[in-house]
Amino acid sequence: MTRRGRADSGAAAEADFPLFVSGIEPATRDTSAAAALSVEDAKETQRAEVFAAIRAAGAEGATDDELQARLLLDGSSERPRRWELWKLRRITMRRDDRGEVVKRPTRTNRRAVVWVAA
Repeated sequence: MTRRGRADSGAAAEADFPLFVSGIEPATRDTSAAAALSVEDAKETQRAEVFAAIRAAGAEGATDDELQARLLLDGSSERPRRWELWKLRRITMRRDDRGEVVKRPTRTNRRAVVWVAA
């Protein structure tokens, strides 16, 4: 299943995004499909919010963890929206002067990629 998605409200760029349905067992497929469809209306708003937060972070950028805390979004909502923005080339990984991907610690002290507006 696919859905035509847009980067944010008013954006001209469009891409096909898969509808994520994780029901591996036949008994859970209906529930998973219903859950995927139930968030369809919120996706564009969430995508726009994630992009606005990354853009507002400027050159410092933001990690997924920082975005989740700032926007009060669960990782299961924020990460797919960030992935969509990356696939649309609206955001990119921040790189240092040597071209290395910049990472910084999360709240659980793990290293996470820093994302910036493209």
